[in-house]
Amino acid sequence: MTTNEQTTMGHLLGAADGLHEPSTLTGAAWQADWQNRDDFKTSGGLIPWFNPGEAGATRKAFVRARDTLAGLGLVSVADGGKRAGLTAAGLDEARRLCGLPTLADALCGLDFMADAPDAVRWNPGGYVSEATLAGLSPTHRQGLGKPRLPDSAEGVYEAVLPLLVAGLVEWRTCHYSGVYLYGATAEGQELAERRRAMGAARAADWPRLVARCRKIKTRCPAASNAYVDAWQGALDRRQTAEPPRPNVHQHLDPVDAPEAATA
Repeated sequence: MTTNEQTTMGHLLGAADGLHEPSTLTGAAWQADWQNRDDFKTSGGLIPWFNPGEAGATRKAFVRARDTLAGLGLVSVADGGKRAGLTAAGLDEARRLCGLPTLADALCGLDFMADAPDAVRWNPGGYVSEATLAGLSPTHRQGLGKPRLPDSAEGVYEAVLPLLVAGLVEWRTCHYSGVYLYGATAEGQELAERRRAMGAARAADWPRLVARCRKIKTRCPAASNAYVDAWQGALDRRQTAEPPRPNVHQHLDPVDAPEAATA
């Protein structure tokens, strides 16, 4: 794989992960976020193509790299090149290039959520909090002036992102400031049940994956650098995005905190 192809892989993965990473948004930006993630799912993972090249010749080279990857079955291209996205095989390869967990690695998180006791679930919906995924109490908070969660929770985002991008898990906010909740989608619940029935569930692997994700090792600098730039760009665009369908509105129903919640 050429350097431009590696860069393109990292770029598309960073854009997809940046779209799905939990973020506190309000108003039109929140409506746009919900619609854009829904469009990602229904389109099979397509997102607007933001060429990572800076000059004309470089931009043409990245288009060629993208189209070569499409010929290999790693990338999908649509709308005359205006949208592109990684296929399932492309997502796995891009995550390996960036030293990030693949979907197969992250499925233990689906098992972990399925095994979570009722005492830590937010209902309706059966959600679990980011703190629970980090092995802490559902509404864990550090002292005044400190981040809500300790450094030990830093690996949760990287570990859960493959599940979010694959549409097996969804996230939402709640009335606790800074608390993100995660729950399996219908597809995720079905897969978790199948894994349990087959004896393939491995919830015990989840804490180890979270710990491993705290120390991501760069395998391919070109892919990793492109990933970070695209990820940050996606996060920035979400802050001011306008909904594609302004007359369509999504509403979040309130959820009740679990018995084990503190403050």
